[in-house]
Amino acid sequence: MGKIETRHRQNMDGRLFRPAQRNLSVLTDSSRQKGGEKKPAMTTKDISQKSAFTHQAALAVFSLTLFLSASLMFALQPMAGKMLLPMVGGTPAGWIVAMAFFQIMLLVGYLAAHLLAKMSPRLHAASYIALLCSGLAFMPVALSQYAGKLSATPGANDIFMLLAFAVAVPFVAISATSSTIQRLFTTTGHKSSSDPYFLYVASNIGSFSGLLLYPLIIEPSLSLSAQSHYFTWFYSALIFLGLICLFLAGSEPAPQTAAKSTATTPARTYDYLRWMVLSFVPSSLLLGVTYYITTDIMSVPMMWVLPLSLYLLTFILAFSRKNLVPLSLIQALHPWGVLLAIAAAGIYKLKWLTSWNGVFFYLAVFFIVTLSCHLRLASLRPLDENRKHLTGFYLMMSVGGALGGIFNAFIVPNFAVHTTELPLMLVFSLLLHPAIKIKSPAGLFILACSLASFMMLRYTPPQMLVPPEALPNLTILALLALAVIVFVLQKFIDVFKLPSLMAFTAALFILSQFMLNAADILHSSRNFYGTIRVFEKEDLIKKSADDKDGKVFKTRYITHGTTIHGIQILEPAEYRTSTTQYFSSRGPLGEIVNTIKPKQVAVVGLGAGVINCLNAPDRHFTYIEIDPDMVKAAEKYFTFMQECKSAAPPKIIVGDGRLELARMENAKFDMIIIDAFSSDSIPTHLLTKEALDDYLSRLTPDGAIVFHISNRFFYLEKLLSKLADNAELQNRFKLSTLNDKPFAAPSRWMILAQKGSDLSYFKKEIGWLNLAPIADIYWTDDYSNLMSVARLTPPDITTYKLKGE
Repeated sequence: MGKIETRHRQNMDGRLFRPAQRNLSVLTDSSRQKGGEKKPAMTTKDISQKSAFTHQAALAVFSLTLFLSASLMFALQPMAGKMLLPMVGGTPAGWIVAMAFFQIMLLVGYLAAHLLAKMSPRLHAASYIALLCSGLAFMPVALSQYAGKLSATPGANDIFMLLAFAVAVPFVAISATSSTIQRLFTTTGHKSSSDPYFLYVASNIGSFSGLLLYPLIIEPSLSLSAQSHYFTWFYSALIFLGLICLFLAGSEPAPQTAAKSTATTPARTYDYLRWMVLSFVPSSLLLGVTYYITTDIMSVPMMWVLPLSLYLLTFILAFSRKNLVPLSLIQALHPWGVLLAIAAAGIYKLKWLTSWNGVFFYLAVFFIVTLSCHLRLASLRPLDENRKHLTGFYLMMSVGGALGGIFNAFIVPNFAVHTTELPLMLVFSLLLHPAIKIKSPAGLFILACSLASFMMLRYTPPQMLVPPEALPNLTILALLALAVIVFVLQKFIDVFKLPSLMAFTAALFILSQFMLNAADILHSSRNFYGTIRVFEKEDLIKKSADDKDGKVFKTRYITHGTTIHGIQILEPAEYRTSTTQYFSSRGPLGEIVNTIKPKQVAVVGLGAGVINCLNAPDRHFTYIEIDPDMVKAAEKYFTFMQECKSAAPPKIIVGDGRLELARMENAKFDMIIIDAFSSDSIPTHLLTKEALDDYLSRLTPDGAIVFHISNRFFYLEKLLSKLADNAELQNRFKLSTLNDKPFAAPSRWMILAQKGSDLSYFKKEIGWLNLAPIADIYWTDDYSNLMSVARLTPPDITTYKLKGE
């Protein structure tokens, strides 16, 4: 009966309404004829269309604001990191501390937004815009004006304070954008305003775009000063967009008392802890994998951007409105990825892990584990009526991210003596897998292994000297023993369950702590500049295939990261002062020193001090070494500095090579040797035009600058030939293939000298090449482009273009 009555009323209304419409149209037409002073009334459809247009426009503006803010945030980070490099000696830890700083500032920004959320949305947004405006006082960004605040050997605290003075305020303001703008969006009346998390995807796409644009377009195209000025303009545009968002916002939606009071669920402490831990682990993994790849390749924006881009991509995938990646698939791959990483790096120590292949392997494992954590985090986010916990959710995410940065940048370097934070965090991530219950036997075992490994970071446990060639046989024996144990315990099925697999991975990680090196470790230390290890080995050297017995040499090594930085032969004793490895008297450096016969020699980079044995009665060496731990190790565990006598004892200065040379206003050297390495990478600030000018200012007219440029990844002779041509200098380059372990190793050296210097000895017939300038542009402190000198294959003699050919 009710339905019939409703239809009758609608029909009656229709008959009454339609004539009224006709009369209204007549009046309207007559009004138009009289002068058009009246406009037709808007229909419900018109109002609806206008409202839809307004909502779409609001969505576009809010999305663009978040996109721009995220792009600025993640373009500022590599830009500031690159500005920082010359001030910290090019150490990879400089970028690690910078990342930790930005994560902490991100926390401050989210905390500010969380506190401002107690205000109305419009007042919250107005306060945020005021904070943005205060950041203009720090524009354009220039870290160099604060360089005077750094010590001669700057550490993590120095970098943190410098960044705080230079970029803290604008970065905090930008980082408050996400949660502020999303909260403001909930007042627009848009159909998606109840779940603004999809805007988080727009923010991450902006971050992703900013990161990729930096190494691919911004860095190759613009100098640092130009980058800083463009940043200022886009920062001003963000303020303008924020004002438009404030204009488009409405009032806070009225609470629905009855339904809301019953449906709202308060966030528990357990929820906050889960959000925090699921953010902490990926953040720590990000810094851990970045430290690994920048130590062995080069600490430059491209190497910083790769892991950070993957990190952001996991956010985009996890918080997407569509299920782009199945959670079940990633969670299935998670434990297997960790197992492969622990086995490959911790047990087998595969050599290809220190190549580009290793970079991609580590990044793949990092991506899988991080995506697993972020997918779980996204599934736990507060929605609908619980969106009041939105800023709390973001706050816990940023707390976890900041704690991850603090752990890797400040706690581990001051606590650990070796670099195992990456595999440690991979194992710890297994506790976050849904297949693991923390109070289960597997969960407790993984937790115990993680805690035990963390405590072992401070010490180097006794090492099992397992020869690499014996590992395959030992693996087979271990698998057979495991099969016997399984058979005895009758647990065939449980072995193949994920908890058992993850517990086995944790056990392997513990075992790997006792296999850090196949040698007797005498010393391990770690500081802001990296990890140093001194160890001894006995090498059986055979001079030829016919040499059946060979000769045993007892040798002592010093490594920085994964690269050998010096070797001393201890036995037979007559070889104790022999030059070894890259510094052999029969190699390129020996040829250079014995031909030019310099009296005053400055060496940037100490290592074990092997160069000191290229001595002469009238020769004096001045060493400049930025890492105080390297100086201590060279003096305590090696005898080159004491036993190889020259005109006077060598002088050692602790500090950055360029800065210390610049301070020697009255010093002149016949030769300056640049042998500064951080693991296998050469600090880029030592290869710029300004650096060359500093070297030339301390060089005698007939002197020479000698660059040691042996490395696996970059074609630096190409860059130096262009620098030499620009400065009107001669150049000679030699690619030495001499391999007489432990006396000599293959290496690459380059000489730069004034036009009047005599370099006639260094001829093509004996392997010395006069390279033509084939680079497009040289580097300056304000501009560098790593990809212009990158290489994937080792160079040979056909790689080079010679002058006059």
